[in-house]
Amino acid sequence: MRNVLAQAERPVAAEDLARAFKGGKKRKERVTELLESLSLLGQVREDAGRYFLVDRG
Repeated sequence: MRNVLAQAERPVAAEDLARAFKGGKKRKERVTELLESLSLLGQVREDAGRYFLVDRG
């Protein structure tokens, strides 16, 4: 998940991110849960339903 977000040029919606994984749209709920967890940990941020990786540099 973090690798896919790191390669994204702009914030990504959970549904679009789910397509990067086996199972595609069926994975959206799980992807959303993981994104929310990563957000709570401060590793990703959400803006208008799209997620991006926080720069830790």
